[in-house]
Amino acid sequence: MKKNLLAVCMFLLLLTILTPIVALPVSAKNLNLPNDADRVYYGNGGGSVDIAVLNVKVTPPTPQPPGTLPFPTGYPTSITAMRLKFMHVEMPNADQSFDFLTVFFLMRVTKQDGTLSDPAWNPFMVVTDNAEYAQFSELFYRGSLVKWNVPPNYPFSPVYPTNNVQLVEDDDLSVVRHGNSVTVELKAEQLLERPSPLIPPGNIQAKFLFPAFKLELTKADGGSTKWVDSGKLPSPTDSNYYYGSSQYSYYFEAMGFNANAVFTAQTLSSGQQLATGATSNAGLAMNLIHTYFPPVET
Repeated sequence: MKKNLLAVCMFLLLLTILTPIVALPVSAKNLNLPNDADRVYYGNGGGSVDIAVLNVKVTPPTPQPPGTLPFPTGYPTSITAMRLKFMHVEMPNADQSFDFLTVFFLMRVTKQDGTLSDPAWNPFMVVTDNAEYAQFSELFYRGSLVKWNVPPNYPFSPVYPTNNVQLVEDDDLSVVRHGNSVTVELKAEQLLERPSPLIPPGNIQAKFLFPAFKLELTKADGGSTKWVDSGKLPSPTDSNYYYGSSQYSYYFEAMGFNANAVFTAQTLSSGQQLATGATSNAGLAMNLIHTYFPPVET
């Protein structure tokens, strides 16, 4: 599978450290915008969880082991886990209330020199019911598998750009906090794009289905926890592989609890099932802030 670039992995390492945090567009009503920032998003419910993804590979004529499932059609075969980050944005003084979900895959990608990267968390999809946040996600995640444009002189052919920012109806995505628990529901499956075509080569674009699901997080034993993450997305000059980076800087913080998680995926419309395993690194957040800083012109 021909994938994007080494810098995508660098991008992920910067973006995947923390539990979910909320974001909203800045407005004149928001008086708390830090210097040099162009937007801040506040939230009162969210979280993050890692979920094992299972793929049993067998070579015909060996039969599939009883009770096991291969990947549904089109999935990158190097995926071993997915990370879900989600939040409910609530900022009344800016007339903002919406949800979003970001999906990362722990996977390997093909670098521009043809070698495979080490496994890393790659952002692959953003789902939101807010058009402005969808538009910003296309900018912020530019250069990753969420929104990837083919670099000049990319050595693999054919290869296709991707846009995995999904704008959905209000009822299709919900992130709901009730006391010390958070429930996330994605009610409609999503069609995702990969940079390279499937085999046989008659397919002009590799695509696969991400399932509708329900995730329930409840507070685990222990006290409250604070998460902080900050960084800057790589410049194209930092790496020959990171084409079209937004070069945004960010500062994320959240307060909440370690959590127990139960994840249930629905059967795909293809009739196939994404097999998932144990959850880990689950956290639910009560209060969240995402602050974004555009690149400084020099």
